Amino acid sequence: MRQPLDFMSLKHHKIAANEAGLELVQYLSGRLDISRRQAKALLDRRNVLVNQRPVWMARHRLQVGDRVTVETKRPDAEALEARHLLFDRDGYLIVNKPPGITTNGESSLETALRTYLDARSIQAVHRLDKDTSGCVLFSRTGSVHEKLIDLFREKAITKTYRAIVHGTVKRSDMEICRPIDSRPAFTRVRLLCAGTLASHLSVQIVTGRTHQIRKHLASIQHSVIGDREYGAVSEFARYGMPPRQMLHAHALRFECPITGQRVKVEAPLPRDFKECLAALLPRSRS
Repeated sequence: MRQPLDFMSLKHHKIAANEAGLELVQYLSGRLDISRRQAKALLDRRNVLVNQRPVWMARHRLQVGDRVTVETKRPDAEALEARHLLFDRDGYLIVNKPPGITTNGESSLETALRTYLDARSIQAVHRLDKDTSGCVLFSRTGSVHEKLIDLFREKAITKTYRAIVHGTVKRSDMEICRPIDSRPAFTRVRLLCAGTLASHLSVQIVTGRTHQIRKHLASIQHSVIGDREYGAVSEFARYGMPPRQMLHAHALRFECPITGQRVKVEAPLPRDFKECLAALLPRSRS
């Protein structure tokens, strides 16, 4: 029988008059008796809510009556809900991966799915970076897994991403063909909306090199906002941008290797992505 996964253990605090005006990182450090670095780590992992909304700005000023919720036990994997399961039939499933969790390995989405669906044979067919959200394909059986791997080898699966990048992208369509680690890499980019601070892009990758989208967009001076490895130093701290790259695996399209039918699955944009769009590109269509 399917059981809900509940990894959360939360503590709730109400801000008193003598605590008003404190920076959130200062408050957490004192209230939880931890270092400022540990408090900042809680914020970076989005473990802190103020009035039931996630806040990751260390200098956020608290007010009397604010309710601060702190996740005191880090989950082995994000709690899964029915809304995360986008597709489940024909021996495979497509899951909307939350940011902040690895695709496979220890304490991963893969292990959480095996528990949630009571199916130890579930296996990731491809991977997303830990801080990238969106569509991930999983197989339920070994034979289906091999068929799906063959589709990737044949480049018969179309992967479309959404990205919010630094700066004004001026071309409506472009192709980036630059080797990565001495191997050919090819990325298609379509502009959805451009502003003075940032641009919203639809991105397709033909090849699947490690960090391909992030590397290619950085190579044309439009790095993904929040990308700490390849991106520019963020100038958006005052907007309260989340501490992860604004990259979302929006859709998968392929021909089912079992039935031959066309499959297209889309993952809704996550809340932090939509909040970033609203702050930097209020006219962007999602």
